[in-house]
Amino acid sequence: MAEVTEAAAIASARAQLRLHDDVPARALPVQRIDQPGESYWLVLFGARDAALGAVAVDARSGAVMVSAALPGTQSQMPLDVEQALQIAGLPPGTPIALAWKASPASRSPLYPLWAIGAGNETLYVDQQGKIWRSLSSGDKGG
Repeated sequence: MAEVTEAAAIASARAQLRLHDDVPARALPVQRIDQPGESYWLVLFGARDAALGAVAVDARSGAVMVSAALPGTQSQMPLDVEQALQIAGLPPGTPIALAWKASPASRSPLYPLWAIGAGNETLYVDQQGKIWRSLSSGDKGG
């Protein structure tokens, strides 16, 4: 995926938000739909259900793309792989990954979509559980 390791992405994100080492962190790989072959790490701080911060770190350069301090009152990524597949009505084992491009489904790289391969079609599930059959400006989701 990347030249920047998960640990390096977390360190960069931690420095960006000025968070101490005792704040839990996890990094999720996200593919760029708008820039094929490019990706970033979405670094989330805090408990899964109480995010304190989110940072997108370019996987090639390590540069911070965007960041946000969060109040710690909700999850930044409420849907996991199993939930996204269930919403899409597809079985476990169907190819799925986090992906993003600016679109009506998500305006921020801090809110990536689940891209789910279904034959020749890719479905997208946003973090609110809406299904998107395309990411064009005319698609209103389902």
